[in-house]
Amino acid sequence: MKRRITFFFMAALLVLMAVIAIAIYASQQNGRQTLSAFQSHGSMKAYFLDVGQGDSTLIVYPNNKTILIDAGNRQAGVRINGYLQKLNISSLDVVLATHNDADHIGGLERIVQDYKIGEYISNCKHCTTKICEELSAAVGKQNILSTCAKRGDRLLIDEQVDTIVLNPAGDLGGSNDNSIVLWLGYGDFSILLMGDCGVNCERSIFKSKAMLKADVLKVGHHGSRGSTTTELLKKASPRDAIISSGKNSFGHPSNETLSRLSGLTVFRTDQIGSIMLETSGQGYSIRQAALD
Repeated sequence: MKRRITFFFMAALLVLMAVIAIAIYASQQNGRQTLSAFQSHGSMKAYFLDVGQGDSTLIVYPNNKTILIDAGNRQAGVRINGYLQKLNISSLDVVLATHNDADHIGGLERIVQDYKIGEYISNCKHCTTKICEELSAAVGKQNILSTCAKRGDRLLIDEQVDTIVLNPAGDLGGSNDNSIVLWLGYGDFSILLMGDCGVNCERSIFKSKAMLKADVLKVGHHGSRGSTTTELLKKASPRDAIISSGKNSFGHPSNETLSRLSGLTVFRTDQIGSIMLETSGQGYSIRQAALD
């Protein structure tokens, strides 16, 4: 009797192990199918525009919709206008101001006046400068849909591309740390756009457990010493970095930050001008943009 019980127990155990093995195999096959099932429906292009000491990024999604993120200082508006003309862009689906610093929003008033814009996105922090007030007035005058970005939002620009807001969440007490930070994922490619996010902003994002893994890092605050911590680099684990900066008296990018980025390939607008990134969702390339 004991032998019969032992036999049935062993048989049941073998059946259970077989079921578990089949389930694991099916799960792995499912994962492979999900990965291999991705089909690129066009390329996504990101242009990191040379605006001197400032910041401006244009993204053209696979469905050809566009988002312009910041526009440098006031003088940069004319230059960006020229870039957009070279790219045959006559309207913008989204214009996004990461925060209210003049070297990010100064050129946006010109863009708002000259282009048809579908939506204007900002962090909706109170304006404390004339440049910010004039931009807000221009957006209102053009009757552009205006929305506030907050952590966890998904920007519905292209259903193939995840565009997720990682910051702001509440008020971190400084203009830079209230920057809008974006994570974009297309197929197996991802990029992290840090705005002027500093240490407090980074720590806030870490606590949120947000997705940070990225192939490419758009370095925060022009490569200043108060951004791009070692912890961020460990969590994001990028292969390449892009820095937007120009002639300045702030020491951007700082030697400390460049040292932390030493294991990456670093592309800088102050060295090569405007930069273009292109991806089909499977691999990517970065090169000097033929815009300047």
